[in-house]
Parts: sequence; C-alpha cells; structure tokens
Amino acid sequence: MITPQFPSVRHCLTLSDALPSVLSGVIVAGLIGGFSLQPLQAQPPQTNAKSSAANATDETPSDGAEGSDIITSTAEQVDRTARSVGTRAISTITGEGTAGKIAKFTGPNQIGDSIITESAGSIGIGTATPPSRLTVIGGGAITIQGDNLSTAINAVGIQGRITSAAPGTGSAGVRGINNSTSGSGSGVYGSHAGSGFGVYGFSPSGRGLYGLSTSGYGVLGSSTSGYGVYGLHIGTTGTKPGVYGRTSSTDAGAIGVHGVVNAPTAGADSAGVRGDNTGTNSNGSGVFGSHAGSGSGIYGTAPSGYGVSGNSSGGIGIYGNSTSNVGVYGNSDSSRGVFGQSNTGNAVEGRVITSSGSGIAVYGFHQGSGYGMYGRSAGGVGIQGLSDANGGIGIWGIGPGIGTRGDSTNGTGVYGESATGTAVLGNITATSTGIGVQGIATNGPGVRGSSGGGHGVHGSSSSGNGVY
Repeated sequence: MITPQFPSVRHCLTLSDALPSVLSGVIVAGLIGGFSLQPLQAQPPQTNAKSSAANATDETPSDGAEGSDIITSTAEQVDRTARSVGTRAISTITGEGTAGKIAKFTGPNQIGDSIITESAGSIGIGTATPPSRLTVIGGGAITIQGDNLSTAINAVGIQGRITSAAPGTGSAGVRGINNSTSGSGSGVYGSHAGSGFGVYGFSPSGRGLYGLSTSGYGVLGSSTSGYGVYGLHIGTTGTKPGVYGRTSSTDAGAIGVHGVVNAPTAGADSAGVRGDNTGTNSNGSGVFGSHAGSGSGIYGTAPSGYGVSGNSSGGIGIYGNSTSNVGVYGNSDSSRGVFGQSNTGNAVEGRVITSSGSGIAVYGFHQGSGYGMYGRSAGGVGIQGLSDANGGIGIWGIGPGIGTRGDSTNGTGVYGESATGTAVLGNITATSTGIGVQGIATNGPGVRGSSGGGHGVHGSSSSGNGVY
C-alpha cells in the first residue's frame, strides 16, 4: 500500500490495490519518470448507479449504506476508497514532475518533485547525480543520523558491512573522510558519555585499530583524565604487544613509539613512556630495549638530570649486559650519566659475560675535570672492585687527574679484593702531578687492599703520588 502524506489529516488520501489498474499505472509512471495528471472525467452512468446529488450529500454513510455495488466511474472508485478510511479528497489530483525525480504531494490534491532522485539505479538525496547506490548531501551539522533505543548487546546506530570473503585492499565497512586541508576535524570521530570507548576496533588476528598518516599522526588519542590511547592483549598466551609502533624511516631521530609529558612543571615519577611488569617473579622487564646492531638497546639523555635512572627496593636499579661491549653506558653534559639507587641491592651493576677478557662491565667517562667514576658511602664501601681471574683488576682508574677516588665517612673509600692479581690499580699517564688512587675516610681506611698472592694496593706515578 502507498500512503502519500498530506498537510492535514482531513486531506489524507489512501491509494490501495483496490484502485483501478489505470490509475495505479499513472501513479507509478509519475513516480519513475515524471507525469502530468488531468482531471478524471466521469463515465456515463450504468444501471443502478447512484445520482450525483446522492453522492454529494452522502459524505459519511454507514456500513452497507453506499447503495449499489456497481461502480459507475473511476472517480466513484476513488471516492469509495477515500470513504472506506474515513477521509475523502477535496478534488481531483493534479500535478507534473521532472524525469528521474521521486514524486511527493505538494498540496492536498497536487503532486510534484521531491528532493529524491533516481538515476541509473542509484538514489540521491540533495543531488541529481548520485555517485553511489545511496548518496545524501546536506548542509547542516548532521547529514545522516541513526538513533537506536535498544538496550540489547551489540546494538548499532549505523552499520556498514563488507560481505565479501576476499575484499580488496583499503576496503572498509564504514569509512569517514575529511577533505579539510587544515588541522581541524576528524575523518572518523567517536565519543562515549560514560567510561566506555569512543572508538573501538576488533580483529581476531589483524589490527583492531589502524591509523596511517603521511606526515601527521596515524592514531592520536586524547584524554582529560583517562587513557589517550589504550592497547590491550587479552590473551593469556602469545607475544603480540598491546600497543605496537613501527617506523620505516632511515632519518636520524626516527621513532616507533613516542610519548611526551607536555607539562612544563611535570609531577614526580611522570614519564613520557612507561612500562610496568606486574609479575611477582624475576621474569621479564618493565621496559625492554634491544638493538640488532651496535647501537643502544635503551638510550637516555637529559641536559641537567639523569639520562637513565634506575631504582629498586631489593634488586638491581640498572642492569646492563653485553657480550662484547659496554653493559651500561651513560653520558651527561652537566649531571650524572648513569644513576642507580637501591635500598638493599645493587644500585648499579654491570656484567660482561664473555671470558675473553675484553669489554667493560661499568665504564665511566668525564670529558671535563670531574670524575669518570665516583663512589661515596655513609657506612659502607664507596667503590668496590672484585676480580676472580689471574692477573685481573678489581678497580682500575686512569686519567690525568685522579684515576680512582672513594670517599667514606665511616667506612672504606676505595676497597679492592683480588685472589691473585691487583685489587686496586692506579696509574697516572701524564707527566703532570696527579694521583693514581686516592681514598678519603673520616673514620676508616682511605684505601684498603687485600690480596692472597699479589698487590693489595698498587700505585705507580712518574711525578706524583702512586698511592695517596
């Protein structure tokens, strides 16, 4: 049944299958290709027909009181159909339209063009040349809106689907495009009034949410109190990350994942990128960095703070491991290159696991007149070196100034222990006055060396103090 809507209920006309085929054909032709209706002329009366006067006065007859069942004209058929639903047309329907336009009632008895166009099997609203199966063009804030009042699981306001089992590259169930050349707006924008997700993506084995940009942000997340971007690997097995960043750039400073704390007065323990490992055993890392070549697994830089800082209440603050090079390397222009703090364990520990004798477990270097390595303890050992190999060196300091120095208020400034080699070795290579090993303590040994068969403390200098 086709039910055109009129400006008022009084003028509502219902066209049903009961209309003669000739009238239905005219309406359909007008809907598809335009039309021009003329007033219908009543045919000459046949037998047992009501008089026109009777018809004119019988506006709302009771059931069964319409007179004879013989229909005398098309006009009478329209009249009877209208009266069967309690309404009646004022006069004959007229109008004309444009080819391809879907018709609508423009008045109580007139039909004209609507804003809907049918062209080559496609429907357009707001356009006469729809490029897709359904194209809607509007000028307001919202062009298409889908409201769903359902409380069921997975209820959807608007849904788009790719039903092909082998879709092409770049195909999408729903795609949003923003043609703006400025930084305003979004291609797809999602919001949630509660604690759910503004945009949610799911894939059983691919990417739940994927962003691509040639010069800006592939995916940008912003939050005032929650997570800007949150990635979750819910499986109890597998090694895929919750959030994965990758760059193919060969330029210096290229970044796979970049986090920034933008506040000029950042709070304590704030971090641009932070990794947490909630495991209670000794496996895994909070932050893990690796390098396939000769670069740095983890690199930190700070103009006046700590390039890399490690803190542990019972373990190792910073742990470095290298098979052939530097386990931990820190560089700072004005402060500490590497700083480690621990309550009961090792603040900084470096270990070279090769047995070839090459490599440095912990290496300290200062470009100015400061300390390459400095140890200080209130009641313990400022710097301790231990060598188990024959001829090895527990602590070795070399430099034009002080090779090795340790300060202690109540313990040992520098302590070295060796089974067969040199516990502490200090060497001044320059001809100027310097100190090979210096130990300062207010209430204990400044320098202490212990050896089972070699030198406990050995100092050598061409012009200064070998041991001071």
